[in-house]
Amino acid sequence: FSAPYIFGGGIRVLSVEIFNSKLNGNIPMALVETVLLASSSLAVLFVLRWYEGRRKYSAVGKGVASRRAPITSKTAKVLAGVIGSVVVLFLILPHLMVLVMSFVKDGTWTTELLPPFYTTENYTRLFRDPQFFEPIRNSLWMSAVATGANLVWGLLATFWLRGRKGHLRRFADALIILPWALPGTVVALAVVESYSTVLAGTIVLLPFVYFIRNLPLVVRAIDASFAQIDPAVEEAASTLGAAPIYTIRRVVLPLVLPGAIAGSLLAFITALGEFVSSIIVYVYTNRPISIEILSQLRQFNFGTASAYGVLLIALIAVSLLAGERLRGPGRDPLVQ
Repeated sequence: FSAPYIFGGGIRVLSVEIFNSKLNGNIPMALVETVLLASSSLAVLFVLRWYEGRRKYSAVGKGVASRRAPITSKTAKVLAGVIGSVVVLFLILPHLMVLVMSFVKDGTWTTELLPPFYTTENYTRLFRDPQFFEPIRNSLWMSAVATGANLVWGLLATFWLRGRKGHLRRFADALIILPWALPGTVVALAVVESYSTVLAGTIVLLPFVYFIRNLPLVVRAIDASFAQIDPAVEEAASTLGAAPIYTIRRVVLPLVLPGAIAGSLLAFITALGEFVSSIIVYVYTNRPISIEILSQLRQFNFGTASAYGVLLIALIAVSLLAGERLRGPGRDPLVQ
């Protein structure tokens, strides 16, 4: 949605057409387009799951890492270094541009090759002006609330899934992955229409959409941690006389905690910068950072929009570092 909405120009895609139909008040047409987009996504999902179910994967023996083949030719080394540097520069250039723009006063850098002067006014305004700071506060509290609900519900759902097998397990897995498989515009519009008489226009609806949208991330991460627990560990605790609640609290949860933190962190970061669902569901009082960036761009306040972007990147970086600290030393990296 984001790329065609901002850069698409005259190219029409279903996700953007859904938003335009809702914006114009043509809800029936938006729902028809939602059904078409959801059907396409689900068809691809079911084909992939069917193909995956036809094949069986198992580990036979211990895997052996392949040895690196060193580059011996000097010409090849130079060429590889140049290509690698160009690719890295190409990837980080947008981020560097955002950083530079964040120190440029709105409306001053127009036709010049370089900014006429630099200033910290954009950052000062974000933290001193309550109107500009509100999107930051909104993004933080909505992401935190949605992620906390994801963690609690993810643990409960995974405990329930552990004892289920066969068609019931596969059906439950499909329901859990559904919000992530569907486009964000579909999920957002479905929630709006389902709860339009209760939650529409309130500040509660957007974190509720974040919760639904990111629940599969947390459940999958916790489920993967559960799959690595040897059943003999729980059996040993039970044999030694530990009550089920004590076993869960002192044996199971510590083993599941790294996966739960990883999934929750991914959900928090995703919600922090969520744009697709936000643009359909938000109201002015709970507008997040992503919506405020778009608003500033529409007013040609590129410096302020860039300052919001840099702040969002910083919040994500701090969240990643905090997640690593919570996981503790000696664990695998949080992001592979």
